Amino acid sequence: RGYRRGWLIAPQVSDLYVSFARGSFLRAGASGATLFLSFFPSNDATILRFVGLGPSGWNFTACTLCKFTSASIGRCDVPQNASANRLEFTGMDLASGVQSQFELRNVGLADAGGASE
Repeated sequence: RGYRRGWLIAPQVSDLYVSFARGSFLRAGASGATLFLSFFPSNDATILRFVGLGPSGWNFTACTLCKFTSASIGRCDVPQNASANRLEFTGMDLASGVQSQFELRNVGLADAGGASE
């Protein structure tokens, strides 16, 4: 009674790994940092979106995204939509369950150090 089967909610990505690329800026508030990203999409996707929730001060307006292919860096793209804390790439070819690896270049890091969302 009162119980109904609902939608199965699947996370958008699994095994997310984010780190600073070698030689990248590490201090809070730095501009020009490079982040390495690795994840497995839960579903096929054509849009890749990044949102810096906190702390404040993220700046994605000058970013480029470079995809890793086998042992090298493949093509690099500029975003279709970018603002201080939001970045969106369209026309992506992300396959469900297939590892995706990227470098997000020229990131403006958040103003405060510590944990980020």
